[in-house]
Parts: sequence; C-alpha cells; structure tokens
Amino acid sequence: MKSNKKFYKKILAVSCILIIIISSLILTLRKKSTENYSANASVPLYSVCQNDRFLCDSLVLMTEEKFIDRIYSGTISSFDGSTHVTKTWQRDPSDNYIFTSADNNVETDRVIRTDGISVFKNNKTSKWQINQEDKRSDTDQKANNGSIVEQMGIDETIGSFLMDSPVRNNFSFLNLGTQNCNGVNCIEYQALDKTTTIENKKEYLYFDSTTHQFLKYVRIIPEFQVEYTFSYTSPSPIVLPSEIQ
Repeated sequence: MKSNKKFYKKILAVSCILIIIISSLILTLRKKSTENYSANASVPLYSVCQNDRFLCDSLVLMTEEKFIDRIYSGTISSFDGSTHVTKTWQRDPSDNYIFTSADNNVETDRVIRTDGISVFKNNKTSKWQINQEDKRSDTDQKANNGSIVEQMGIDETIGSFLMDSPVRNNFSFLNLGTQNCNGVNCIEYQALDKTTTIENKKEYLYFDSTTHQFLKYVRIIPEFQVEYTFSYTSPSPIVLPSEIQ
C-alpha cells in the first residue's frame, strides 16, 4: 500500500513538472511568434490590416474636423520591401459622411464614415448598419474634436500639421530643397517631432514650390513605408502655413 502511494506521488510530481515545462514552452513560442510578426518587414501590409484595421485606414488623414471638407478622394500606398499595396477611397456622392473602399485585399462590405464610425453591410437585409464597437457618444466625439486619430494610435495628421498651430508648434520643419513631384516642382519638408522619441519615424510633407499648395504626405516607419496622396476640391486648396514657408 505504501509503495502504491509513493508510486502515485512520483507520477503526480512528474506530471506537475511536465505541465510547468510545457506551459513555459508554449509561452516562449507565443512570445517569439509575436516578436517575429511585429519585426518581420516581409509581412504584406494588407495581412497586417486584417489584424489591425486602424493601422492602414487612409481615413487617419480624413477625420480631422477642419480637414474633412476638403477631401474628395484619396489613396494610401505602402511598400514593405517586396509587395506594393494600394487602397483607394472615394467619397460617396450621395452621402458626405461615407467613403467606400475599392481595395480587394481587405473588406469591401465595410466603410468608415468621416465621423470615425464604421458601418457594415448586412448581407441578409442589404442595409448598412453601425458597427457597435465603433459607436461613441457625442461627448466622446466633441472631446476628440470629431477625430478617431487617438484610437488609431496615430497622434498627428495632415490636418493637424497644416491647420492647428498648437500641434504644429510641436514640430520643426526642415526644408530639404526642391524636387520633382510627378512633373511638378515641389519643396520637401521633414517634420521633426519635438515631443516624442520614436526611433526611425520619419514624416515628410510636399508642397508646390510656386503655389505652396499641399501635394502629399509620406510617413515612414521601421517595418514599411506608407505614402498618402490626396486630391482636393479646387475652391479651397490646402496651402503651406506662412510661418513654415
């Protein structure tokens, strides 16, 4: 009887040790896979988008209250070293608050309103419904000035750069000279953030060297390059603020 008890105790001890070893191995493997995923520059951007849709939504530049009225359509392009991915957004002429995506790599049945709330198409009823996880109160909207930039983890937008002095004052703008922007002579500026110490984050703004009209914004982050370009309604072009010129 005593020998049986000793035997069971040994089995229990061995089982506990095995459980601890297996658990630690699982945790280690999970950590490694996460590290590899976040650091792997060969991961196509659209596959990242499927896990974090905010990361690559071109609407990060469209949600600023003062900026949105000037956006007519836009594209976001990325290059991760091997793959080019482009998403195109077009304002729905029947609704000023909805942009539709023409990208086949990600969801096409979901659109994001310019107030930052995403809606999806119910395939059974063919009606658009608000995505409840994105629905926020009016108080939240006002506190955020109509922007979901903070939710997206991106705290600067072109709207902030060009129209909000408090935000602009946190940056210095380095004039890198004139170059060719698709046949237009443009001036390249690098925005240097005075308030953060994010390594390898580079942001560039391009303006027509004659009219000072804003042409495009490029944001480079360690894993891949993201380039935003937009077209504007002609009556109110966005121009380079006089204090930066």
